[in-house]
Amino acid sequence: MNLAKQVIYYVSGGTIQRIIDASTGSGAWYYSQGRQARAITPTGRYRIYWRYPGGWQPGPLGSMYRPNYFHGGYAVHGMTSVPAYPASHGCVRMTVPAMDRMWSSLRTGMPVANTAPDRWRTASGGQGGAQACHRACGPLPMYGRR
Repeated sequence: MNLAKQVIYYVSGGTIQRIIDASTGSGAWYYSQGRQARAITPTGRYRIYWRYPGGWQPGPLGSMYRPNYFHGGYAVHGMTSVPAYPASHGCVRMTVPAMDRMWSSLRTGMPVANTAPDRWRTASGGQGGAQACHRACGPLPMYGRR
């Protein structure tokens, strides 16, 4: 996930196959189940560990469409609202039609990376694209930065 640009890069065979609009953690404070938390999408390298097999999964922060969990309660999932800015409680949102298109490409065990912006810079300071992704994270199917 490119958290700075609010997009998901789907990479296969070392090449970006798709760039999907996304919305990640807003940074705002919120309350859920009697606890205060900050809406931040975690950075790091993860793997999808569970996929909800149905359509909409209800939860304490609202329903998620076809969530793919990668870290605790954080998931990549479809949502009806995907603004071009950070707006989620920390999950990575994509549109419902985009999740329908991507569903068969995502699988349990698939790596997911959310990296800091400086890891996406080339030595000259420019954006490094897929090559910088591979230098920073290795050949992972989904990428991002914050």
